Amino acid sequence: MPAIEAILFDKDGTLVDFEATWGPTYLAAAERLFGGDAEAVSRALRDGGMTADGSFAPGTLLAAGSYEEIAADWAARLDGVDTGAALSIITPLFQEGAVANAKPIVDIAALFADLASLGFRIGVATNDSEVSARKTMECLAAKVEFVVGCDSGYGGKPDPGMFNAFCAALGLTPGTVAMVGDNVHDLEMGRRGGAGLLIGVLSGASGEADLAPHADHVVADVGYLADLLGPRTEP
Repeated sequence: MPAIEAILFDKDGTLVDFEATWGPTYLAAAERLFGGDAEAVSRALRDGGMTADGSFAPGTLLAAGSYEEIAADWAARLDGVDTGAALSIITPLFQEGAVANAKPIVDIAALFADLASLGFRIGVATNDSEVSARKTMECLAAKVEFVVGCDSGYGGKPDPGMFNAFCAALGLTPGTVAMVGDNVHDLEMGRRGGAGLLIGVLSGASGEADLAPHADHVVADVGYLADLLGPRTEP
């Protein structure tokens, strides 16, 4: 295993329960945008990858897309509404719901404290907004050195911009960073950025068959990371 100095985490499905967080959030935003048209709401959610039982198909728009990508898809279903207008409506609802509905996978504050005590530096990179991510970390009392979202100016996943920004901000060599996520988009971002280790977690929308071809390790959830990585090895 390469010498790892830092860990960059995805947020939704990795640190917080994706279904619990985004199921009600997407529903509320879709109902607002589509004016309560139940059929249009149902179609938009279903086509975006939300199943009848409230789970999300891996790699779909709602499982992995950015605010702008979702806004573009939903706006295309409405007459006289462009992406910008749709984005202005759904963004505050997404930001509010992402924080209010956040349910941690494990005790994130304790996890980050344990990892920091082992010598690891910690960041969060999400296709959610930076504001939502920061507020979520605050609500979870999780101490993190760097938070970046799809609206921070570095692009969205799977492009490596957010990964590169984390490395630059903390002065890290990409090969010393482990990327952790529940989605192929997360792992692909790390791969494109030159991450030294790619770790998939099964706490989100993806199964082991989805993640294993793209990951060096697949674990049940982030609670297993301390055992997997062990103390940081000093150079």
